[in-house]
Amino acid sequence: MKLVIAEKPSVAISIAKVIGVKNKKDGYYEGNGYKVSWCVGHLIQMANPDSYDEKYAKWNIADLPIIPNEYKYEVLKSTKKQFTTLKKLMNDKEIDTVVNACDADREGERIFRLVYNEAKCKKKMQRLWISSMEDSAIREGFDNLKDGKAYDNLFESAQARAIADWLVGMNISRLYSCLYKQNYSVGRVQTPTLSMIVTRDDEIAHFKKEKYYSVELAFDGFTLSTDRIDQFEIAEQLKNLVGETIEITDVIEKEKITKPDLLFDLTTLQRECNKHFGYSAKQTLDYAQSLYEKKLITYPRTDSRCLTEDMITSTVNNILGYRQFLAKRLAKLEYKEIPSLQDLDWRPYSINELFSVSPGKRLTNADKTTGYTPFIGATDNGNGITGFVGNDNASKDKNVLGVNYNGAPCIAFYHPYACLFTDDVKRLHLLHHEDNAYVLLFFKAIILKQHTKYSYGYKFNEQRMLRQKLQIPVNANGEPDYLYMEQYAKNMMLRKYQQYLSFLERKEDRDGEQQYE
Repeated sequence: MKLVIAEKPSVAISIAKVIGVKNKKDGYYEGNGYKVSWCVGHLIQMANPDSYDEKYAKWNIADLPIIPNEYKYEVLKSTKKQFTTLKKLMNDKEIDTVVNACDADREGERIFRLVYNEAKCKKKMQRLWISSMEDSAIREGFDNLKDGKAYDNLFESAQARAIADWLVGMNISRLYSCLYKQNYSVGRVQTPTLSMIVTRDDEIAHFKKEKYYSVELAFDGFTLSTDRIDQFEIAEQLKNLVGETIEITDVIEKEKITKPDLLFDLTTLQRECNKHFGYSAKQTLDYAQSLYEKKLITYPRTDSRCLTEDMITSTVNNILGYRQFLAKRLAKLEYKEIPSLQDLDWRPYSINELFSVSPGKRLTNADKTTGYTPFIGATDNGNGITGFVGNDNASKDKNVLGVNYNGAPCIAFYHPYACLFTDDVKRLHLLHHEDNAYVLLFFKAIILKQHTKYSYGYKFNEQRMLRQKLQIPVNANGEPDYLYMEQYAKNMMLRKYQQYLSFLERKEDRDGEQQYE
């Protein structure tokens, strides 16, 4: 039987639910070959100096510095009951393996190891290393449990940080308190941070305004202005040099693309919450941790501003509210009865005839990743590709992707074997249809299922691919029926949405059968 130890009760409950542990006991859950318990944060702390020698109970400069040869630890009085439970479980004969399921970071490793060592546990140790509390991430984590010894260095680094905090706090706090005859609290991080705040506050308090000048020419609809000029005489001289009329000899227009901000990391979130709501850093962390445990935000104790792959879908589902997200997105779509595909007239058209095709773009090695999709997650590498919104390249002989190109929806064709057999760069073609994403969706979902090969061995014939005839539905005039394609794609999206709602209802019914306190 395995004992799983989480950092907090709420996390333990989430884990227990996923691995099928249902029976609640005093301080843990049991079932399905597991016992799941928790640490309630820090259960063990470094002992105070008077635990080493009674003389340290009184603060004297003569006793400094205090540097123990071996550091002692003690159980917090407020969490002694839970530590007793964990110690009993760890030394239970039924338990053969202990799984560390505390947070996947340095401090989470330390919280578990201190309990493990203080309980004098000798059982086999494994590590659950996940950065998401989604059910799929938990299952995958348990399918790939790591050897606990692989994280020894992480624990040692956490210990080094904690010992540094102890040495600075215990020694320098006593030193300054004795020197200035009043209690001072000095911390390794706390005091330098306070110094930065005081220095900045002093700069603001003693700030002196400096005059500067600029010369502006106001016209109908626009204004021309110089940069900052520190001397009045120079500004006046420049003003006098301007005559009654001026001639604009050159105008440079630049298109600026502003990318959306990345997600919050903890520091950025704390700064914004302080600015808008007046929250302290600790308040923001406490609120964020609470929201994370309710699966309303992603893991907050990180400096990463990106999502892991397993979180992309679940973030939309659980955080943004996928049901509401889709409902708003599809609210403008109207379902209309249209003929079936079998009742249509079909005629051959080439890609060149159907779409505007951008010139072939040369791909760089920077565009490539492993697998069959060398552009997934790509940024703008000078060819205008800002990111992919879909992936139809699930097999070797498919070579079409949905992308955004300079903000417009399109479809991309590329040599499918480029990332399989060679490092040679190949060409990419981007197809547009008046920015109509529904026509493109129809093209991907229906037409390309019938025509999946656009390359011929290792020699990629670009022109042959573009001239390839595809069977396309046509209207009464014998022209490509784009209106039909658009409505078909809208109907397809609405049907998928209804199927998703039905799936959620069935899932909620199943989940309601299992209740956890």
